[in-house]
Amino acid sequence: MLTDNPDDKQFHKRIWLSLLSHRQWDGVLNLRHREGAVIPVKVHMSAHMSEQGELLHYCAYFHPLESTEELRLTEPMAQTKQSPH
Repeated sequence: MLTDNPDDKQFHKRIWLSLLSHRQWDGVLNLRHREGAVIPVKVHMSAHMSEQGELLHYCAYFHPLESTEELRLTEPMAQTKQSPH
């Protein structure tokens, strides 16, 4: 489960399409803390390939958005930003 809303299949589909076609995805996810709070997190996911072009693994980097200002600055990313690579 990637987000607080596991029923958002279209959102998850856009993430996977970006990973498969561009080998990366950047955006904001709302993750639920084990204590129940929802935390907005800036995420960069990327596919790591072998020299032969085979998928080795996926990596994800998370950066909690601490302030309203950080969240406002990343709002355009919330709509599944796709990178050209």
